[in-house]
Amino acid sequence: MRRRSAQAGAPVPFQPAEPSDPDAVLYRRLVAACQRCLDQLAGEERVALGDIPAAVEALVDRMAVEGDALVQRSLRSDEAFSLAAHGAHVAILTVQVGAELGLSRTWLVDLAIAALLHDIGMTRVQHLMPVAHHLSAGQIRELREHPLQGERLVRNSPGLPPVVREVVVQEHERADGSGYPHGLGGERIAEPAQLVGLLDVYEALTHDRPHRVRLVPAQASRALTEAHRQAFAKPLLQAFLRAIPLYPVDSWVQLTTGDLAKVVASHREAPLYPTVAIVADRQGRAYSQSRTVQLAPSGDAGIARAISEPALG
Repeated sequence: MRRRSAQAGAPVPFQPAEPSDPDAVLYRRLVAACQRCLDQLAGEERVALGDIPAAVEALVDRMAVEGDALVQRSLRSDEAFSLAAHGAHVAILTVQVGAELGLSRTWLVDLAIAALLHDIGMTRVQHLMPVAHHLSAGQIRELREHPLQGERLVRNSPGLPPVVREVVVQEHERADGSGYPHGLGGERIAEPAQLVGLLDVYEALTHDRPHRVRLVPAQASRALTEAHRQAFAKPLLQAFLRAIPLYPVDSWVQLTTGDLAKVVASHREAPLYPTVAIVADRQGRAYSQSRTVQLAPSGDAGIARAISEPALG
C-alpha cells in the first residue's frame, strides 16, 4: 500500500437515525448502500457500485474527525448478521487502521470500497451460510471458492478501483500459507488484502454468529495476537493494536478489586488504562452511586479481565 507522502442475507432496510446522531446516519447509509449493491448482484454478473463511492467518501471524511466513535458503533452493533452489515463493519475498521498506517485519502476511499465488497463472492454460495458451522467436506470446498466467484464478478465490472480485485480474491490468504483459495504466503499476498483479511477475522470474532457468541474486543485482540499471529504480517498487527481500542466505550471489565465497571472513555495513548464507571461489586450487586475513575499504572485498581455485559442486581 502506498503511504502518505505525507450475505447477501435478508435485505437490510434503511432505518433513519436521529438527525442529532451523524454517526448513526452514516452507518445506516453505508449498510444500505452495500445492501443495494448485493441485491443487484442477484440478477447481474457485474458489480454496480451505485451510491457506494459517495457513502465511502463521507465515511473517510467523518472518520478523519471522529473515527473512534464509528469504530465503537460498529463493535456495539447487535443487528442480525448480514453481508452488508459485515462489510460495513470491516470497512470502518479498515479506514481506522489504514489511517494509522498513513494512507492518503484517495487510498482510504478505494480500500474502504474493497473492504465493503470483500465478500461479494458469498452471494454465489449463500445457500451454505445458514449451515456454515457444520458443512461437509464438499461444502467446505465450495464455500472456499467464494473468492474466485467474487473475482469473476469483479472481472466483469470495469471501472472498479484495482485494489478491489486484490482484496476480493486474496483476503482469505494468510502469511503462513494456511489460507485459501491458492494457499499464498508472505509477500505474495497484497498488503491491502492482508489488512482486510485481518479485520475480517476481528469483525467476525466480535460479532455473534449462528454457531457461537461474540468475544469481547479485548478477547478478540488477544486471539489475533496469539492464535493468529503467524497468519498476518507483524506491522499490520501492530497498527491494528494501536488503532482499535482494547476496551471500547460501553464495554465491561472486572477490576483487580473484583468490582465490575463499564468503560466510558478509551485513550489511544494509554490503551490498557481506560476511564471506567465502577457500578457493582464482584457479585453483581449494583452500588447506589457509580464512581468514575481513570485507570493508571500506579492506581489502586487495574483491569483483571474483559467481560460481557453483566446482569446487575
